[in-house]
Amino acid sequence: AGACGAVQYSQHAQQRHDARLLGTAVHRAGSPDGGPAKPLWRLHEAVEVMSAAYCGSLAIEYKHLQQQDEMAWIEQRFEGRRPLSDSQRRQVLRWLLAAHGFEQFLSRKFPASKRFGLEGCEALLPGLLALIETGAEQGLRKVEVAAAHRGRLSLLVNLLGKPLGALCSEMEGKQSDFRVGDVKYHLGQTGVVRVGPELRQVTVSIAPNPSHLEFVGPVVLGMVRAQQTSLLRRKAVDSREAAWARVLPLQIHGDAAFAGLGVVMESLQLAHLPGFSVGGSVHVIINNQIGFTTLPRHGRSSPHPSDVLKVIGAPILHANADDPEAVVAAMQLAADWRARWHKDIVVDIVGYRRNGHNELDDPRVTLPLTYQLIQQHPTVLDIYAKKLQGEGVVSGAELARWHSSWGEAAEAQWAAAGRGEFKMSAAQFLVSTWQGDALMSAPGAGEGDPRQEPTGLPLTTLQRVGNAICKVPEGFNSHPEVSHAAGGWRCTAARALKHYSGSRKCSRSCS
Repeated sequence: AGACGAVQYSQHAQQRHDARLLGTAVHRAGSPDGGPAKPLWRLHEAVEVMSAAYCGSLAIEYKHLQQQDEMAWIEQRFEGRRPLSDSQRRQVLRWLLAAHGFEQFLSRKFPASKRFGLEGCEALLPGLLALIETGAEQGLRKVEVAAAHRGRLSLLVNLLGKPLGALCSEMEGKQSDFRVGDVKYHLGQTGVVRVGPELRQVTVSIAPNPSHLEFVGPVVLGMVRAQQTSLLRRKAVDSREAAWARVLPLQIHGDAAFAGLGVVMESLQLAHLPGFSVGGSVHVIINNQIGFTTLPRHGRSSPHPSDVLKVIGAPILHANADDPEAVVAAMQLAADWRARWHKDIVVDIVGYRRNGHNELDDPRVTLPLTYQLIQQHPTVLDIYAKKLQGEGVVSGAELARWHSSWGEAAEAQWAAAGRGEFKMSAAQFLVSTWQGDALMSAPGAGEGDPRQEPTGLPLTTLQRVGNAICKVPEGFNSHPEVSHAAGGWRCTAARALKHYSGSRKCSRSCS
């Protein structure tokens, strides 16, 4: 925006330039074939159009592309993007309401649980719907998702249709008496998403992902490659390009992990190899501009977490998370690029993280000034709702009705979970999850006695480790909350060790 602010000229100069028509490559929306709406432009018209395209809340990096035809295509597509209709904007608002309401609901019901919420980047949800809808118009039938922890629960419920009551049962540990499984933000899910006026069906699967950050990416690439190869072998499609169009790998990253982990670069280098290509991945970065407690200037040398994509010639779109229409436009362009060129592209959603790394962390300990600003910042739902109300697209009464309807449905799911309607039997668990397959293949499982090898340690070792990790170094001026927490951890460890060694009393002061 600063560069555009430097384009200044006097009224006299503007009149002089207006008299001279310019031939230009500006692509104003409205031309049936996507080309220029008119062949000649006045200077001030070109400045207005280019400012509208490039000086808003959606930015693009593409000059690193190697092919001239790709550069020309994406210039034309970026400059010629069309605004959303009022009905589409209302739908975006409703998706934002669902994303916001979901996080607020879990915050009220489970204030002491980790969930890695999406607050600060809620525009991801309507953006993904736009990506799937645009892809479906071009033949997309299956999306395999490699998802980060952050926002996973929202996607499972709001995108894939997992019952909110089932998630509540999992968070309470009441989903089954069969006490096996993973934490809820590691789990996967498959659902059918219906998009567009024609309600086209697209199957979307989020792969299970334990705490290994980006390692699920190459796993999903392999899954997609296998499905595309199967389509060809079964002659369900007649070309590799048609198989690429049918199955899409969608990789959702955290900003710090994407910039910092080597497996990301290793996977990117497979993108154009004949034996590994999947026709391009769509990468989405949930960029909350912090990695746990590390600011970008201390965590990477590049300006943006997306810069590693430049090595394979992928366009990079930066969208402001407080402008959901910019996020939607970026996702639509990403789907079009992948369908046209069968190459990777990234959408960098630049937002923030309203809570700590997880909801049990207090970010004010390490970033007090940053979180003072964040606490004062309105949510994207408030910003967008106020905008649409001001433009007469939605009324306050409608918005209140949508809020009420969503809240009533959520409370009904909560009540159903309380009645045990989502509780699974051991048999249901075993046939519904990959963990069941693993358990049944364990030694002794055939006789109904699956076992695990012992993994314990001597109490003296645990005591030494527990004391060491809870001790504040001498001379270190720690935050009062950190000192208090460390003392509590030492007391907890001491009580546990006394308990297992036969003594129930803690010899330390826990005050």
